[in-house]
Amino acid sequence: MHVGAETQTPGGWSYDVTVAWPDGVETGHTITLSWADHDHICAGAAPPSKVVEIMVDVMTRELDAEHVPPRLDAATLRRVIADLDERIRARL
Repeated sequence: MHVGAETQTPGGWSYDVTVAWPDGVETGHTITLSWADHDHICAGAAPPSKVVEIMVDVMTRELDAEHVPPRLDAATLRRVIADLDERIRARL
């Protein structure tokens, strides 16, 4: 996995991420993290890039490449991975 440079957005941050899946497939995604989601997950105690890095790692363990859209955010992943927030917090 490679989390690219952080880009400020009006509501948070955006990252271009390259994911190397366990089955050998490599995909590219734009992942956004809103200020609200960042605050909800870690109350600002960790850099947003670290939150995204862990979020992508959890995603690759729980989902298959074909089920992940090219653009997504923490709120979308939270609907698919019910304990996402807790798993991120445990690794911060």
